[in-house]
Amino acid sequence: MAPVKVFGPAKSTAVARVLVCLEEVGAEYELVGVHIPAGEQKSPAHLARNPFGQVPAFQDGDLILFESRAIAKYILRKSASDLLKESNLAQSAMVDVWLEVESQTFDTAMSAITFQCLTIPTFMGGIADDKIVEENLGKLKKALEVYEARLGRFRYLAGDFISLADLSHFPMAHYLLATPHASVLDAYPHVKSWINDLMKRPAVKRRKMAPAKVYGPAMSTNVMRILVCLEEVGAEYEVIVDVDFGAREHKGPDHLARNPFGQVPAFQDGDLMLFESRAICRYILRKHRATDEANLLREGDPSESAVVDAWLDVEALRYEPSVHAVFVQRRVVPALGGEPDERVIAESVARLRETLAVYEARLEATRGYLAGGEVSLADLSHFPYTRYFMEMPYAAPVFGAYPRVTAWWERLLARPSVRKVAAMMSGGEG
Repeated sequence: MAPVKVFGPAKSTAVARVLVCLEEVGAEYELVGVHIPAGEQKSPAHLARNPFGQVPAFQDGDLILFESRAIAKYILRKSASDLLKESNLAQSAMVDVWLEVESQTFDTAMSAITFQCLTIPTFMGGIADDKIVEENLGKLKKALEVYEARLGRFRYLAGDFISLADLSHFPMAHYLLATPHASVLDAYPHVKSWINDLMKRPAVKRRKMAPAKVYGPAMSTNVMRILVCLEEVGAEYEVIVDVDFGAREHKGPDHLARNPFGQVPAFQDGDLMLFESRAICRYILRKHRATDEANLLREGDPSESAVVDAWLDVEALRYEPSVHAVFVQRRVVPALGGEPDERVIAESVARLRETLAVYEARLEATRGYLAGGEVSLADLSHFPYTRYFMEMPYAAPVFGAYPRVTAWWERLLARPSVRKVAAMMSGGEG
């Protein structure tokens, strides 16, 4: 039997509510990304699943549902979970009472606070409206006073048993702890203990809400490589976390814990920490295989994936070293007050020409891309250094001698993912 499908980004509080219930009952599910910044939630395909153009949407066979709390109840009933307490009329009524409180009181205040404190500054580049924050903190505190009294009498909201009424609070409580106002809980010790208990539940721990984080400046070639892959699959990722090289933050203990070589990038996805850009790219494409429409690794076919790997090695071991040497001499050395070594530049350009001659023959044979007729990670991995090289005076005569290589590069530049990251490199986007 096919697993159920949940449509929407994991960082959405409404999506997280559904995922926690699926984890509680041990159900198999597929999380299908909906790229909100691109407006996919308003597409005809998604509107057929959720007519309000929101997330989540939920599919179980022929059944399509929307509204996260209704989906949560369906999941628990289908799995005969006791989290609704429907075998006891009085207890189930109390579960319903506190679900109403959560949706109409707690969630309402918290939505306003998290939007102002997290969404606006992180994803929209704006400044929080302190008046709105304070107004809703006041509403939240009034609710927490009632919660404190209730949790002083019972272990959980509906009684001395955990229920959906408690779990439904998890998504917003998770984000409250990420705002500057997390200390509001200090005045409500029973509430704070209750939230801490929720965070320790295995289902909650398995449900990773936070988007992936990329540590390093967008202008870094290795960071760019990762961003292109994230954009290719429509993955959610946090606004780039800059690492201040001038202040030697890359050699500080925090960054060394992420990348032991003190370099960028570093990549975090929940508890997983990775470094080395090409390894990170492979992880991203494997994790998001369902939305990798271009099948950039070709891992469904061993022979095709081996060809991708071969040209990735060529890029890393032959192409990049030559371009990197020119880049360092022409851009980095002068920036540090030095004089470029023309001998190094000439030798590197000569090696690059030898490599491009092989590329020209390969692209004539494949009539498209390095690993075959369609684009792959082997092609996209060339983007970062090639972009910088094309800004140098050597680029036109070097690439101009290889028309198929030039056409290949132009095709790469036309990809939406590449255009997006190029804009970020140029400061066009944050």
